[in-house]
Amino acid sequence: MNITKGITFYEKNTTNQGLIPHLHFIISEPDQDGKVLVVNMTTLYNIPGEDHSCILDNGEYHKISKKSYIVYKRAKEINYIKLLNNKIKKLIDIDIKDRISEKVLIKIQEGAKKSPLLPKGLKKYFVYF
Repeated sequence: MNITKGITFYEKNTTNQGLIPHLHFIISEPDQDGKVLVVNMTTLYNIPGEDHSCILDNGEYHKISKKSYIVYKRAKEINYIKLLNNKIKKLIDIDIKDRISEKVLIKIQEGAKKSPLLPKGLKKYFVYF
């Protein structure tokens, strides 16, 4: 499996309601250590603390059904091998053929560059956009 920018996956997080999948986006190519920059999104409620650096509208990607925003403060770097292991363990649901459009990818990457909430240590991935 080739992990590249534009691939999406669902990561399962345990909440009070059980397992709820959260949509994640791989927005960089792998670095020299095989790590990629990953961000996720959540529904936009226009409440304090939301990062409006990248808002995605219903339909911009077929898995977006509500106006949402990218949660850059939760961005993380993940190793390619860890993604594969999590797929095997069924902790994530990833389909490398289901990708976001180049337009949406660029929108998310540009949002990362202007977000004040993206952890500073992750800005190194901008060269892998």
